[in-house]
Amino acid sequence: MKFTPSYVSHEAISSLRAYTPSTSSTVINGTLDGFKTIFRAEGASGLWRGLNVTLVAALPSTVIYYVGYDVLRSKLKVYGANNKNFDIYSPLLAGCIARSISATIISPLELTRTIMQSSSSMQLSVVTSGLKQLIKTDGLRTLWAGLLPTLWRDVPFSAAYWFGYEQISSMLTHEYDTGAKSFTTTFVSGALSGSIAAVLTNPFDVAKTARQVALNNNNGFGNLPAAGSFNPQTSASNVKVTSIIRNIIANEGWAGLYTGLAPRLIKIAPACAIMITSYEFGKSLFIK
Repeated sequence: MKFTPSYVSHEAISSLRAYTPSTSSTVINGTLDGFKTIFRAEGASGLWRGLNVTLVAALPSTVIYYVGYDVLRSKLKVYGANNKNFDIYSPLLAGCIARSISATIISPLELTRTIMQSSSSMQLSVVTSGLKQLIKTDGLRTLWAGLLPTLWRDVPFSAAYWFGYEQISSMLTHEYDTGAKSFTTTFVSGALSGSIAAVLTNPFDVAKTARQVALNNNNGFGNLPAAGSFNPQTSASNVKVTSIIRNIIANEGWAGLYTGLAPRLIKIAPACAIMITSYEFGKSLFIK
């Protein structure tokens, strides 16, 4: 699978972002200190907690997302052939639709991954058992408890990413008069557009993590504090994204919405570059 190295190499970053110390006295100061804290507490394996679930979700999510975008983009190009403005902005629409579909399908696995990363002692079998209990209590809708925050984060991210990617790659291709996207052009365009999109959508990522970790905390997956300053006094599955964001701003100020931005950028910039380059390369092989 072309995209597996990207998921494997960046799973440690995801584990750090979702990690909460086992004791309230443990303070994490920065990204590197976070890696050291997890390593000391759980060993190297703690940095890749949830990798098995990530890999299970990676293939269908990536296929649906990238192929979906390509198909939609082609259809929209035909539709907007005589409208230049529509063609420029069609990547936003194609990216939004493709990500909405893939996020909805993969949401249960994403919830499972977040729960595993948020608890130091959770094995997949235990998490699965806990999820079954949640379904008995609250119904199947529990598996999509984090979908709305995910859509709030991923749909704008996809819109910004694909618009940025198409514009940057087109600009670089024209600037260097290559006539076609080169490896370097694709890689740089993916990294830059991914970074810009990550900065713009980080508040929604903070809200998503807070909600899913709070759901974990409220339903017996471990005695863990919620991400950021979000205090889940009510059931996490009933809390709106806007309420979570207001809570974070009230407790930490606007800076709280950019908690975890550094590790997210470290993860997303190379991940976006690797994935789009791999996809474009693989697509070119099939076309040939």
